[in-house]
Amino acid sequence: MKQKISSILIFVLIMLTACSCAPQNTSESSNLSTPASFPTAEATDKPAEPAETPVTPAETSAVQEGFISDEFITNGLDRVQADPGMFGAFFADYKAENHLGIVKPEDFRAFHTGTLFNVNLPANVQPTDSDKVMISYTQFGDYDTIEENSGILLDVMAQLPEEKIPDSLLSYDKFIEIIASPNLVSTQGELSIIQWEIQVSCLYTDTGKTFFDFFTGSRPQGLVTYHKDDKYIDGSFPILDAVNCALKYANNEIEMTVSSDNLLDGQLFPQHGMFGEQKDGDVPTCSMPLLVEFAPADTVSFAILMTDPDSVPLAGYEWVHWMVVNLETVDLPENASKLRAAQMIQGTNDFGTIGYGGPTPPDKTHTYVITAYALDTMLDLQNGFTKEAFDAAIKGHILAEASMTCEYPNLNEDFF
Repeated sequence: MKQKISSILIFVLIMLTACSCAPQNTSESSNLSTPASFPTAEATDKPAEPAETPVTPAETSAVQEGFISDEFITNGLDRVQADPGMFGAFFADYKAENHLGIVKPEDFRAFHTGTLFNVNLPANVQPTDSDKVMISYTQFGDYDTIEENSGILLDVMAQLPEEKIPDSLLSYDKFIEIIASPNLVSTQGELSIIQWEIQVSCLYTDTGKTFFDFFTGSRPQGLVTYHKDDKYIDGSFPILDAVNCALKYANNEIEMTVSSDNLLDGQLFPQHGMFGEQKDGDVPTCSMPLLVEFAPADTVSFAILMTDPDSVPLAGYEWVHWMVVNLETVDLPENASKLRAAQMIQGTNDFGTIGYGGPTPPDKTHTYVITAYALDTMLDLQNGFTKEAFDAAIKGHILAEASMTCEYPNLNEDFF
């Protein structure tokens, strides 16, 4: 009898377990297939789940180890607004209290802004000469459902070394802005189809110079699923690229550049070649202005080389137009080869003269290459050095190099 009762109980337990594990019925939302010229969009009653969602504390949780509370941010905002000199102390507390909740740059794919500190920055900022960095974020709103956001981007600043964090809101050396703008691409009925553009700018407070980079998101393609109440659909949001660019500016990891103001649509101004008025015999001598930026911090000197690769079929080698060494900085004005000849060490060009010898293409438009080298030493070269001596002297001493190209036509009417 006992065995019979036990068998019955076991059977009942098995049936209960099977019922609790059975999948429940779910109502499937009806889809409306909407033809669209750019892209096709599919409306649903339920928004699609994001592909990746960063781990965040529950809104109802109280104090949770490693995650900052809204009250903490609000109290910090009150402290800093009352005394802008308290920012460094607030930020130290933020990192200490929020060590598990700080979002890494690679996770910016999953959301737009991160943790924002909504405080207005003063206009009278002073440099510190200590490479302090402030990073802000602005997201413009539009199309009904895109919220406007702005403030100091704490999660990105948290990726910086401690010594780069400003002590106050009044003193820092770089102000980096990340600005996200939605641009209308197309519409389908009342539905806006947008494409994101993110601008990264870096202002150096000591010189007032600002540098810009731009990142454009993709356009929505193919069949797009959206919620029936949505006012817009968008493509990719390139915040990760923008954040990585901002961090490169902050950490002095931007690659060295060389540039000239005397170019238009890639063409060198006429005065720097055979159609210019300043010449020694048939050799043009008015050099173009040059600027080198973002050189390594330990650069001791710079060297400049200008050659013509298109001369190889004619001369059998790249014609050398200009060589300069032992420059402490490169911010050369127009005609520096002549105006600063006494302060510069220049090599012998392939015209046989010392200094700049400008373009004289005999057969067609030629493309010229100007390369700047950042070196770890001063070179033991004197005026009139050769290309062979130049190559030997810089070998093993190059910290960084950057090149630019420019064209010069062989017909005057081909300019611009």
